[in-house]
Amino acid sequence: MPNNTSNVNSTNGPVVSPTAALGKLKVAQIKRELKMRNVSFPSKLRKEQLLALLSSSPHLPVRHQTEGAEDDTPGSGDEEKPLEWNEHHPARKLLCDELLKGNVPLCLDAMGPAEVYHNCSGTFEFQIKGMEHGATFARRLRDLRKQASGDEGQAAQDEIALKRAIDNHPVPLKNHRGEPQWNGSEAQRLLKEDIAAGKQLGLTPSKPRLE
Repeated sequence: MPNNTSNVNSTNGPVVSPTAALGKLKVAQIKRELKMRNVSFPSKLRKEQLLALLSSSPHLPVRHQTEGAEDDTPGSGDEEKPLEWNEHHPARKLLCDELLKGNVPLCLDAMGPAEVYHNCSGTFEFQIKGMEHGATFARRLRDLRKQASGDEGQAAQDEIALKRAIDNHPVPLKNHRGEPQWNGSEAQRLLKEDIAAGKQLGLTPSKPRLE
């Protein structure tokens, strides 16, 4: 019984010709057929354009794909590429937040990479391609811990520098208008006590001032 879906060349391999059969091919399969016929094409062509090329080249000789040659079967050439590991990577942001909150200790001995991965593996961020557990994850976690430790040390130094600056440059007793400073004044302290006690409730702003 004749086959109306394809013609077979015993020497050069399959030659797909009917339009109905071509339309059922996937993009990766079309690209494979074109490459087997040595037909060059831009990588960003749409399926319709690829089909047009294939439809015009069924007569070309088909070369057999040798072992180790590029595989264009579905899932091999069009696989999802891992996201770049930078400050915008969702999993990196998650780990930074966990380090900041203290859920992931800065010390490796307190929680190893395997335990960190186990604790985070159920999150959406860790379902992204490239977030498998292994040497790459351990290295990335180590680098983040080093960065967080450096930031923590810098924050402590900044706090010391700020305190030293305040000690060396105390706030003047009066402002530029010659009036007593509000911040740190006795009046500010008394008002804070009244507010804490709820004495301002139901009063206009001028009433507590007169009292």
